[in-house]
Amino acid sequence: MQVPVKLMLDHAKEKGYMLSRFLITNLESIEALTNAAKAKDSPFLYDIYFPLMEKSCLSCVEELAKKFISEIDLPSGLFADHVESVDLCIKAIDRGYSGVMVDLSKLSLIENISGTKEVVDYAHKKGVFVEGEVGVITRSSAEEVVETDPEQAKEYIAKTGVDCLAISIGVHSGFYEGEPVINYNLIRQLSNLGAHLCLHGASGLSREVMQRCILLGMHVTGYGTDPLFKYFGKIDEIRKREGSRFVDPSRIIIPARDEMQKEIEEKISYIKSEGQAREIISLYKNLSRNQDLPVNSLSKAGEKDKLQTLACAAGSIIEANNKNACSGSCLTSVNANICESNKNDDFTEKLIKDITNEVLKRINTKQV
Repeated sequence: MQVPVKLMLDHAKEKGYMLSRFLITNLESIEALTNAAKAKDSPFLYDIYFPLMEKSCLSCVEELAKKFISEIDLPSGLFADHVESVDLCIKAIDRGYSGVMVDLSKLSLIENISGTKEVVDYAHKKGVFVEGEVGVITRSSAEEVVETDPEQAKEYIAKTGVDCLAISIGVHSGFYEGEPVINYNLIRQLSNLGAHLCLHGASGLSREVMQRCILLGMHVTGYGTDPLFKYFGKIDEIRKREGSRFVDPSRIIIPARDEMQKEIEEKISYIKSEGQAREIISLYKNLSRNQDLPVNSLSKAGEKDKLQTLACAAGSIIEANNKNACSGSCLTSVNANICESNKNDDFTEKLIKDITNEVLKRINTKQV
């Protein structure tokens, strides 16, 4: 079930855990993550490293993930990670991603702010969650760490309206050479700037480190290296034991997938998200029923979900109009998301009611 990322992350902050996203690269990684989340009753995001999208068959993986999201009864979504241009972010949004990370951190702060704001403005109209980055989160211990500057982060968040900030606190992606030196005080400084904080480079960090980061205000993280290491390690183990001519996929790939699942389950326990899925689903359904959906909730889910969301949103607009509280307007259609319109346009109460009635009629008669 696709649930707005912001709703899940707000819940994580309130309840004191981390929302996780795990890198997916093939069917087995999708199955491992899905099975682990089911076993732990945990919310999660399927994570695609977007720079590889044009160089590999990840578009197939993307479609598989969307299918799993539509079929599983767990709060989930599809996240585009480290998208390094505005155009690619817009492409990901238009392809139905629940969230994007716009990674312009290697540009000047002014350019980073400008590009991120363009993405945020486009994404929020479509209900898509946006993460940005200030400071440089490196890919290995050999690269120079550029920690996030609190003043720059404050300016960046204020000027972009970004939902979440990936911060550089002494960690990096990939394997660690020795224990990382984490700037916990920096987390504390950045935790009250008005955006959620994301921990990149979580692979290799202990349970104690992860839970300390939660206490200091970090509520979303991503894993890639550790689960993949377990997956390929199991393949190596089997091939070494059985010999190079052993090529039975069911006796190689399935055990590797299951090993990856075990690792993901352990990470879920690290970040304390176990058992949170049911409550999020209940919260989401109640919000939908009470017509109190957050702004970022109009994600590209199934047609029925889109129509139900439209009905709730239209109902809220009607109520606001009745109270003379709605000075702006929304352009709506039965088959698409609500888009913010020019605030000088007027949208009559009658038209909104007609749309709402049509939507509800189609849902009730099971025409979707």
